[in-house]
Amino acid sequence: MAEPERAAKKRKLNEAFQAKVKQVKAPLTELNMGDLKLASHDSLQGLERQLCPKCNRKRKYFCYDCFLAFSDPAALPKVELPIHCEVVHYPTETSAKSTAIHAKMMAPETTSIHEFPDHPAFDPAETVLLFPSDDATPISELDISKVKRVVFIDSQWNRVNRILPDEKLARLPKVKITSYKTHFWRYQQEGADCLSTIEAIYHFYREFHMRAHGKYDGEYDNLLWYFSFFHGLIQNHYKSNQMDFPRIKGWLGDPNSHSAPSSSTSSAEPAPSTPSTSTPNDAQ
Repeated sequence: MAEPERAAKKRKLNEAFQAKVKQVKAPLTELNMGDLKLASHDSLQGLERQLCPKCNRKRKYFCYDCFLAFSDPAALPKVELPIHCEVVHYPTETSAKSTAIHAKMMAPETTSIHEFPDHPAFDPAETVLLFPSDDATPISELDISKVKRVVFIDSQWNRVNRILPDEKLARLPKVKITSYKTHFWRYQQEGADCLSTIEAIYHFYREFHMRAHGKYDGEYDNLLWYFSFFHGLIQNHYKSNQMDFPRIKGWLGDPNSHSAPSSSTSSAEPAPSTPSTSTPNDAQ
């Protein structure tokens, strides 16, 4: 592709993305995190920072570089995904802020994380890309018979226009999920329907399962095991200390939140002033 054509394509994608961000949003579906069928979080209580035996860096709940959990291995839930989860991570986003790591921790055998732009050239005949473009197919209408893997983009929303024109991704058929309200605690300006990566991964597999079986009974709820724990820690920390959470209006009053025992939130990295590392998926 000639350089002028490439530049024009990037410009068109960026304009379309900006228009999407500004458009009037449809009513959002809300997940009640208290209804999730999660394994006990008891093994995460009382953990202190320690050196990862593989990379020798200090971590608390898990090492996001080595994908090594520091809680009791026997208590760590495992999720078996029906199709492979392929995460394409934008390299300027720190792994410490990426919720996509949670999928690798929960479903290590069926989750791969690749660095952009060195990700594989996925076969479009058996791979879909989760992104809410106008030509994306809703999961509820998707022919899932040949789908063997799904690609998730792990980046800040303002980096999307740098990623989508990639030839290895642009040729993949796009799919989208229902619009959901995010429970993520990191501030971002694009709207309440811009999910964190792990939220998008969870909702995709939940809807995929519904498409395949017509019902859902918590099979992939533990994808949100770490997310729900950190969410509860941060909620309890701010509420118990009677602190405001000014950057996300109404977040502390979330009626669908999941509670967790009070504890230090330092390793959950709750800083509300930090832009979110989230998937470019508002599912519209």
